[in-house]
Amino acid sequence: MGHISESTLRSKAQRLGYRVMKSRDRRTHANNSGGFMLVNASQNFVVAGERYDLTLGDVARHLTEIEGGSRVTFKPAPWSATAAALDVLRKR
Repeated sequence: MGHISESTLRSKAQRLGYRVMKSRDRRTHANNSGGFMLVNASQNFVVAGERYDLTLGDVARHLTEIEGGSRVTFKPAPWSATAAALDVLRKR
């Protein structure tokens, strides 16, 4: 697979009902690897890269599988910002 631009992948994702989210945090840490996340646009849940750990190549592969109708089933990420916030509050 050759080089595919971010804007091309965003367009393809939108056409398929997904959004490509890019990490805005410039510091990498356990919950943010500084990469990309793929989100189901209608249901607003993460389908891949819940810790912004996808590369553009990973995003392209996921979208190709979805587009090909390979019946890829994604589960919502087990980790969420809400759960992380609750953990922080519990530790106080």
